[in-house]
Order: sequence, then structure tokens, then C-alpha cells
Amino acid sequence: MRPLTCIAFLGSVAAVTACQSNAPRPGAVQISLDWQAPDTCRVSIAGETLNKRDSDRLIQALERATTKSHDAFLRTGDLNVPYKCVGSVIITAQQAGFEHIGFTAEPPPKR
Repeated sequence: MRPLTCIAFLGSVAAVTACQSNAPRPGAVQISLDWQAPDTCRVSIAGETLNKRDSDRLIQALERATTKSHDAFLRTGDLNVPYKCVGSVIITAQQAGFEHIGFTAEPPPKR
């Protein structure tokens, strides 16, 4: 099994490192992404699933989550999620006040 790649976003600088595991930093807010073709990016945070297009509700949910931690961990189990979806959620999380954002994309479990 090859090591996962983590991307940490600190301000406008991205640092790519090898992860020891797919575990987020302790206390990090969990954010999950899902893609529905042809163009729907869904974001799940704190038990709430939102459409990325509903940016006002998404930023409010992210801002509420920053009261728990300024670290976020973005995860997707679908390797087909377009980078525009991932990138836009990362930028929105930064605007909401997250200082450190980890990311991993994992293939679905083998059957």
C-alpha cells in the first residue's frame, strides 16, 4: 500500500507531505466532499450536508465549526471529485477562519 499524500494549507502556502495515516490532527473539524455529476459539489460538516453553490450557508456552517478548532481535515472517498470542488471548499474554509487544512482522497474500499 502506498503512503497517502497530505496537503496542508497555511495561509496561501501549500505544503505537501507524506502522511503516516489518514488520521486528521487531534480535534480537527471533519469536512467530507461528495460529487454528483454533472456539477454538484456537496459538503458535509458537523452532520449538515450542503451544496457548495449555497455559499452563504456553507460559510456560516464553517464559521460555526471554527469555534471548536482552527484545524480542518477535508476528506473525499471519491477520486473523481474535481479539483474545482476541492479547491473551492479549501478557499471557503480559509475565509471562514481555518488556519490549517489537511486533505486526503481515498479510494473506496475494495469489495
